[in-house]
Amino acid sequence: MTTTRPAAGEPESPEVRERVDAARRGLAEAMLKQDAKAVESAVARMHEALGEWVAVPETAPRFAGSPKPDVAVSPERLRRLWAAGWAAVEKKYGGKGRWGLPADHPEVRHTLLRQTAYVIIGGIAAMRQGYGDDAAIGKRMKEGLDYLLSVQKPNGLFPFPDMRGWHQHFSPPLESLYYQHPEAFQDGWVIDDFGDGGLQFDNGVCAVTMLAAFEYFKTAAYRESADRACRWAAGRPVVPNWNYNAFSVWALARHVEVTEEEESRAPAIQKAVLGILPGQLPAGRWLDRHNCRTVYHAINLRGLAVLYRVLPDEPSLRRWARSAIERAEAVLLDELYTAGASDADHSLTALCEVEKALGPSARRLGAMRVIVNAMIARLVDGRAMGLGDVSLLSVGQAVEAFAKRQ
Repeated sequence: MTTTRPAAGEPESPEVRERVDAARRGLAEAMLKQDAKAVESAVARMHEALGEWVAVPETAPRFAGSPKPDVAVSPERLRRLWAAGWAAVEKKYGGKGRWGLPADHPEVRHTLLRQTAYVIIGGIAAMRQGYGDDAAIGKRMKEGLDYLLSVQKPNGLFPFPDMRGWHQHFSPPLESLYYQHPEAFQDGWVIDDFGDGGLQFDNGVCAVTMLAAFEYFKTAAYRESADRACRWAAGRPVVPNWNYNAFSVWALARHVEVTEEEESRAPAIQKAVLGILPGQLPAGRWLDRHNCRTVYHAINLRGLAVLYRVLPDEPSLRRWARSAIERAEAVLLDELYTAGASDADHSLTALCEVEKALGPSARRLGAMRVIVNAMIARLVDGRAMGLGDVSLLSVGQAVEAFAKRQ
């Protein structure tokens, strides 16, 4: 008798959810102890609790269309992609260095800092390659960087906006957090996640943004900002949501790479060893229903790829990390070749970081074409609406990845 594997997006039973929640609490306790063996045991309990739901995505993926790994990304198509991406960014500019403000809530002054950060990373990538109007892009980059500097907290944290009452996705969990910890809310920002780990997302993205800005502009204030954001990240505990840890690993590893300072290396390694690597299955996906989704899978892969470039010469650690990268990349490449692209920002940046870590690959190049061709179909041709997370981050990454290949 054969059993049918649950489908992506299908809800598990309350009994399964209760078992998984209990296993997750045990994993959190093991992580707080910083005990690798205890984490390994807790992951095994999580695997058992999930049962047939292991690596079944919590939402059904939407793909952009037929994969196109053999369609070249010509200079003309790349410039059209950039022009469309930049036009979309200008349309969404909210003034004072902010992007992504809701049009239906004019009273809102701040939204996700990642939306501004992605514009800056993408704009800097384009400027490096000589794309677009250098003066216009540079002006917007300066405005965005000034804004990010203005909202960074004294302890280094790039905070999360208080979206209660107007954001459909974030309002409910923020209401719950406020009920339990009203002290986490200050001047329109969330400044503590009380062990949830979610603040690592935007803080990590903004730290990477400041490092990219320091690399390009050589401005000391950007380096100092990144230093402080990374010190905040280094002090955060690892949490059961693997991709939250991966944002801090990304930032800390980039900090080592850009500044050549050693202080960020050890916490980056520790967060990966306790907070990313144990959750990966032998086949390459992460075991839980959230992190096995392609977007979060790619975030984990990206963090490991950047970390690999700054790992010390410890053969066992390097073998572990490289194996994890190769297995995670193989899963992503298989999906891109067979089903197409479902995410642009994180999948494309992940593959580009893997290329920097492991060297070029013809199969990876084809997969990158799949993503970029889907981006062109969406932004230039108005199709491929199934493609998610298409910001200037992925547009700039496409420019950087393919301009040098012309």
